[in-house]
Amino acid sequence: SGLVSLTAPLSLLAGGVSARIDSPAFSISAWVELGSSAGAYVIRKPLRPTGTYYALSCWGLYVGQSEMRFDFGAHDSGRLDVGQASVSVPSNSETVSSLHMQTVVVNQTHISFFTNAVLVGRKALTRAVTDCSSEGLEVGGDGMRLGEIVFYPRALSPSQVGEVFIGGNTLESLAAGKTPFEPQETPFDRLQSYSQGRFDAQQQTQEDAIADSGIEQVLQRGLVSNLEGSTKAVGLALPVVAPEAGCVGEQWPPCRMIRGVNATLALDPNSNAHYYDLLPATNFPGMVSGGRLTISSELRRHQYDLASFPNSIGPSFSFSGWLKPVVAGSSTYLISKHPSSAKSPRCWSFNLASSRVGLYAGAKLQGLDTDDGLVYFAEGVGEEFGLVNGPLLRHVVLVMDAELGQVRAYMDGQRIGAVDYATDMARVLDCPNDGAYVAMLHRAPQSHDYVGDMQQLHLFPGVALSDAQVAAIHAGSTDPTTGKPIRECSFSDEGLDTSFRDLMGHDCAWFDEARQSNPAVCVAQELKAQCPVACGEDRECYIPPSELASTAESSVWERVMWVKPKKGSTHAMCLASHVDARALVARCRAGVLPEPPGVVTGDDPNGIRSTALEGLLNASNCDELEAAIDPFCAFEVPDMWTQPFEDGLTQGDDFTISMWVRALPDTTLDAEGRFRPVIQLFSTIAPSQPVLTLHFFDKIFYAILARHCGNAQNVGVGTSTGTLDKDAWVHVSVIWEDLGERGYKLSIMMNSQIKSELHVPGWCKADSGEFLQGIAFSHELLVSSVRIRRYAVPEKILQKEFYAKRPAMRLRSGPKQRDETRLTEAITYLEKPYTATGFLLAPPLLLQERVGKTDQCTSELGSTAIRSTWEDITRGFHCSTPFACSSLLMASPLKIASCSKADDAGRLFGRGRHHFAGRNRFAEFLSSITDGPVVVRQGQVYETERFIDGQTQATEVVMTLVSPDKAVVSTLTVTAHVGTEVKVSYSIRHIQSVEGALLQSYKTFGTWTLIVTVLLLVSCLMRALQTLAPKGQRRQALSDVLLALLVICFVTIRWHSNDTLGPELAAHVGRHSTTGAAGTGLLGVPWDAEDVAYDDKIAQFFEEFEGLSSTISAQQRLDLFGFLISVAMLVRIIVVISVHPRVSLLVATVTTGIDDFVHFFLLLGILYMCFGLIALLRFAPKYDDFANFEVTLVSQFQLMLGNLPDNFADDILLSIFILFFLIAVFFLMLNFLLAIIVESYMRVKAEIERQETEQNLMADAGASLVVMAKRLLHRWPSTFRIIARLEEQSSKFSVGIENLDMPDGSWSRESRVHFYRHYQRYDFLAKKPLPERITSFDCAVDDLEKRIALLVHAPAPTAMERTIRMAMVARDERRRKSLEAPAFNRTSPALLDSKRVPRGSVALASPVDAAGPRPSRESTEPSLSELAVSSHKSS
Repeated sequence: SGLVSLTAPLSLLAGGVSARIDSPAFSISAWVELGSSAGAYVIRKPLRPTGTYYALSCWGLYVGQSEMRFDFGAHDSGRLDVGQASVSVPSNSETVSSLHMQTVVVNQTHISFFTNAVLVGRKALTRAVTDCSSEGLEVGGDGMRLGEIVFYPRALSPSQVGEVFIGGNTLESLAAGKTPFEPQETPFDRLQSYSQGRFDAQQQTQEDAIADSGIEQVLQRGLVSNLEGSTKAVGLALPVVAPEAGCVGEQWPPCRMIRGVNATLALDPNSNAHYYDLLPATNFPGMVSGGRLTISSELRRHQYDLASFPNSIGPSFSFSGWLKPVVAGSSTYLISKHPSSAKSPRCWSFNLASSRVGLYAGAKLQGLDTDDGLVYFAEGVGEEFGLVNGPLLRHVVLVMDAELGQVRAYMDGQRIGAVDYATDMARVLDCPNDGAYVAMLHRAPQSHDYVGDMQQLHLFPGVALSDAQVAAIHAGSTDPTTGKPIRECSFSDEGLDTSFRDLMGHDCAWFDEARQSNPAVCVAQELKAQCPVACGEDRECYIPPSELASTAESSVWERVMWVKPKKGSTHAMCLASHVDARALVARCRAGVLPEPPGVVTGDDPNGIRSTALEGLLNASNCDELEAAIDPFCAFEVPDMWTQPFEDGLTQGDDFTISMWVRALPDTTLDAEGRFRPVIQLFSTIAPSQPVLTLHFFDKIFYAILARHCGNAQNVGVGTSTGTLDKDAWVHVSVIWEDLGERGYKLSIMMNSQIKSELHVPGWCKADSGEFLQGIAFSHELLVSSVRIRRYAVPEKILQKEFYAKRPAMRLRSGPKQRDETRLTEAITYLEKPYTATGFLLAPPLLLQERVGKTDQCTSELGSTAIRSTWEDITRGFHCSTPFACSSLLMASPLKIASCSKADDAGRLFGRGRHHFAGRNRFAEFLSSITDGPVVVRQGQVYETERFIDGQTQATEVVMTLVSPDKAVVSTLTVTAHVGTEVKVSYSIRHIQSVEGALLQSYKTFGTWTLIVTVLLLVSCLMRALQTLAPKGQRRQALSDVLLALLVICFVTIRWHSNDTLGPELAAHVGRHSTTGAAGTGLLGVPWDAEDVAYDDKIAQFFEEFEGLSSTISAQQRLDLFGFLISVAMLVRIIVVISVHPRVSLLVATVTTGIDDFVHFFLLLGILYMCFGLIALLRFAPKYDDFANFEVTLVSQFQLMLGNLPDNFADDILLSIFILFFLIAVFFLMLNFLLAIIVESYMRVKAEIERQETEQNLMADAGASLVVMAKRLLHRWPSTFRIIARLEEQSSKFSVGIENLDMPDGSWSRESRVHFYRHYQRYDFLAKKPLPERITSFDCAVDDLEKRIALLVHAPAPTAMERTIRMAMVARDERRRKSLEAPAFNRTSPALLDSKRVPRGSVALASPVDAAGPRPSRESTEPSLSELAVSSHKSS
């Protein structure tokens, strides 16, 4: 993801990263920006990781300023003259220079190019695109920016390309997911690339060393051979023209006047025609007649003596010469006749150019004074034959045929071309010698010079040489000095390479390859003679292109095919596309009888005829035929060329069949481990009529040709080949040639070895009327395009083709997969199992909350800073000449800095807000932002890396998952709050669909829950209506009624929710419609629907997602309701267990020490906050643990638990702070808390020990059940009535049976007896003795107060309360008396002394004292303070 700028192609060699072209169709998309780059590959698969052929591609997408191109097929191209195939369309330079999305969609027949989702062009493919076995990819090029490169193993539709352009991926992929790969070079890639390069270099070095070693040995042998033959003559030196000044003018270079042409008239023995020698030997010292002449650049522009030159050459004439010109300009002249030496118009001339022979004429006829005239060009000579500037002496002939009205030109005895003209025109072309100028080796006045070699330049006056005469001159001309033919070239049936092998076993093919690196390897004369083609010694004579152009050539397949016998068959039969396989088998089963194999005539090398039938497909066996037919290797037959081809053969046409064959590494070999395939070409399949059968025996290649004229007419020929190398390509050719009266010749060729045989003439037409209907293979192999030409290709041409194309074939590794696998087998789904049975239900969403921008901050400081900074930039040199700032920056400071403000109406990436979970937020698919570099909305390009910026307040990644096994839908939300720091948290929400057995279990449990709750509700209502029950118990009963009602309400709502939740969740999950209508739910969104708009799909998804979110929220609210009920029930349970002393420890301990707890936590809070403020003020700027008050409190809590920060020892102040904090909080406060808890617990424990009625929980529970049973059995009144009756008699020391009777007499004596007997067995209820006799007044008062208090249901006062009350009464009495006394006595001590009463009488004053003095326990009355103390102690 993101955009990457490259300075060089990025090579990836790590295993598993290369895309695979293993599907019938595929698509590639990428974001590309060329910038100033001329163009580069976006992605390609090199044919080789390094080396010479690294530039070739198995497949690759190229984007340039002028074109977009898809290259493919360097590994399986059927055309050996082309390294790779290419399909291109023009591109817009402005578009490709900027950032744009480039997409290519490839299927079996066409390729489509898209730029920014707009179709740029659609082109037809000549063949299918396949993959190669090479590993690694090359991505990008120098100066290119690349974004996400995505490979789709299917053909994207135009709407899907638009979805990728808008959202970064197809909506279908957003829903189903994809496998991302970041094409970035890693250190491992670089290491492997380096290692691979080193390995390739070392391997190449070893191969070169081995080759050089062999070449060195060959060179040594060749040098010895040449030394032994060094005494042979090498030929005579050529004569040179001697200068003769002043022949025309002094301004010209020295030249020679050529005289005596008239005296050279002679009869040519080859053509039987008379000629003039235009190079008379008498004019050239040292040269014999007919010898070779060299013209230098200093010795040129000669002229003929008119007195000794023929006055007329006749209406028909011919020029013939052996020439080797060196032409610097456009053309040159051998001879030309001008009316004047000062002007260029020609009466006639003999002109040569690089690809033509011409005749400029007509100066006399038209009276022209310009260079124009009658021009006759015979064109068509390729420069490779060297008409000019070539290495050979070529025979060139120019013929003016007045009878036919033709100008003909010849080269090497073959006609170049012919031009027609009016027949009466040639008779007046020539002009008389009077005043004329006949130029030799130039054109008047002084141009177009001829430089080079020439020999036997002849003029045939009045004779128009025929094709046969020209061929005879070319074949029969000899050099008078050596007696050898002048011809330096050879015809196609001459100079073939032989089966020669040197002492090291090297054949001619090895020398051809070795000569490419070391030309001296062919230095030996014997080697040149045996391998002239391989050693480059052969110079081919001119072959008229018209002969090749007029013949038909067709191909079977346009690429390398991987052919394999079908399962259940020993052969693979590939049919022509127009042949119906079913009809073929049906015709076979209709009664076509098997035909016996034909008798093979001709040579039978090594006695292989007896085994010639091995490995053949018996196409007459219908079952065997049907099992062998492979529809995936069918071949096209354009224009049904097979029919005219067969018709031509019956009329004597020739043909040549060529192919390359190679075994695969795992090809099944025979029992002896040899590769021995059989290839059959059928003209007719039903009935079986094979036209050609190729047998690859051990060291023998054998071909059988069936001419359909009867079994006896089948012919065959074989040749020795040596053991086939199953790891190398083998070239095979079969030639059938009509030799006229001599019959037909059948030739076969394997690699460079050729064998031919003559046979009787005749070709009979096949029953199908076609030349080829099918090809059968007996082995799994690679086969190239089968090239079928409707002419006999010369053997030497085939040898040259083999030598020239062998390096290209070595590159053809073939397809990585067979077509059957590529077209039929589905791509294996990349399974990545999870440990939990769950998966994503919907594409993850990325939600964002953001604020707007404003330059009006809440603080004057912020606003001033933004405004001042913006003014400094816009008014300073940053935006002054030569710099320039954008208009947006000049208009607003928001481009520089900003503060935040509420922004509810904004848009982000071209979209508004969506409502999720009660809030409006911006939403995008997570993969659109994370997987792609850009997205496009309303034509605007947005870089995805800018989705989160300074305005972002929070982001959420929401993933919806489903666990089918547990029927649970979950939403995982990862939230990042962006502020001064980023805080990341997550939450998970689950919702389970209760269905089936689980729903039934819940209903059963809910039913029992409702029954029990209703019973409890009735019981609580009855308790609440008890009038005699205490108010606290009635209030408690009412709370229990409310709690029971809440439980019933929750169970009922949950019951209904569970019934409807399953279908509701299923509707939210959704499903695709089977009727073509729109689907429902998240999975029912029609992502791949072509007729649904992009925005409609997005809207439907968000609607379904929000519906699922609302359902989950509703269930969560219901769960919260249940949680609150559970908490209330927990509190109720705690209240219940606090009834019994033994299980009320928790509640009793807290309530007993509640006062201490309150004051402790008050003190702890004060200390905690003070320490927090100290830490915040001192350490916040330095440590993250104290960044703010909230974080500080959390850090202090960690310290309180004993967790020390890592850096506490680095700062002395921090260490001191932590030490004091630990002492105050950890060592003191926590121990204080522990002491409070222990003290409260001990007090509660002591109270329990003083409790007389407590037994233990189990005994008391059992006793309660017994009481309930006896109450029913003996009809005891309710507990509340008995307690009320006992409280009425609380003043008594004991209550007996008689006292228990109810006022209304409803409690029978017998029942009371049972009640009394039941409780009599408890020791704490046994009758106790009466207290001791009251011996003092105070004791009597205490006893009376207690009894009265019991009667009035009030607490008895304690001794302290009683003492304080008496003191207050005495005080009030003194005040009253002081107010009643006279004023003058109020301060009189005497008065005070006279009215003073003893302290004791005042302290003992009480309402009881009025009755008389209370008896004293001691003889002396205690003081007031002493009485108070004693009273306190007694309490």
